[in-house]
Amino acid sequence: RKERAAAAEFAADNQFDGAMARELNRAYKIKQERPEDESRGFSDHPGDILAFKWWRAAIETQKSDEDFFEDYCKKGLQYAHTDTARARLQALAEGLLKEAVYAGQAQQELVKDVQAKVNMVQMAVPEGRWRLMPVLGPLDRVASANLSSVPTLQTSGVFDTIRPIGNYEWLTVPNWSEIADVPAACAVTDTVGPGHPMQAALQGYTGSLLVVIGPPGDAAAESFYVAAKVGGLIGAGEVLQIVSGATVAGPGWKVCGKVLLTVKPAR
Repeated sequence: RKERAAAAEFAADNQFDGAMARELNRAYKIKQERPEDESRGFSDHPGDILAFKWWRAAIETQKSDEDFFEDYCKKGLQYAHTDTARARLQALAEGLLKEAVYAGQAQQELVKDVQAKVNMVQMAVPEGRWRLMPVLGPLDRVASANLSSVPTLQTSGVFDTIRPIGNYEWLTVPNWSEIADVPAACAVTDTVGPGHPMQAALQGYTGSLLVVIGPPGDAAAESFYVAAKVGGLIGAGEVLQIVSGATVAGPGWKVCGKVLLTVKPAR
C-alpha cells in the first residue's frame, strides 16, 4: 500500500501520462524479479526503481544499439533519486562499469579511483627533421624578385617551433639532403609535358611537379636553373623558365635560382 501511494505521488509530481505510469508499474515488477545484488545502489524510491529499469535496458543495448543505450542512460539519470543510483548510471554511461565497486549497504557506493592515462612520446632527432617551405605559386606567374626575397625561417625553443613570415602558402616537407644545408629555399609548381627541358632527365615523366629552388650559385652544366631572358621585360615582368646549365652558360640569360629538387605528387 505504501509503495502504491509513493508511486502515485511520484507519477503526479512528474505529470506522468498513461504510458509513463505503465512504465513505472513495469519498473516495480522488474525490480522485484531481479536479484537483490543486481539492484544494489538503487533504493525503493519510485525514482530509483524507474532508474533501475532504464539501467537494465541500457545494459541490454550497450553493444547492440548506441543510440538506445545513450537514451536509456539519460532517462535513468533523469529519474534517479539517490546519489548511488546516479553513480551506477553515470558509470555505465561513461563505460566505467567494470571499474565500479558497490558496497553492500543500501545507501553507499564506492567507486574505485580510476587513474587517468596519457600517452607520451619523445621526439627523436630524425622525426624533427622537417622543412617548412614557402610555395610561391605556378612558375609562369612568379617574378624573379620573389625568388630573391624568400625569407629564412628561424626555429626557437626546445621544440623548434616556427613562426611563418609573409603572405605565403607553406608546405611541410622532409629535410631532404639536397636542401638540408640551404638556408633559404622555396618551391613553385610546374607541369611537365612534351618539350619540357626536364622531361628527359625525369625519365619521360609528365604531369604536375613541385620544383624546389635555392640560390643560383655557380652555373654547372649538369644542373637545371630558373632563369629569365635578358633584354625582355625586367623586374616583376620577367618570365621565368626552367633551363639547363648548358643553356644558361650562354649569353642572354639571367639566372635567378637553382633547381635543387623536384617532387612528384603522392600516389
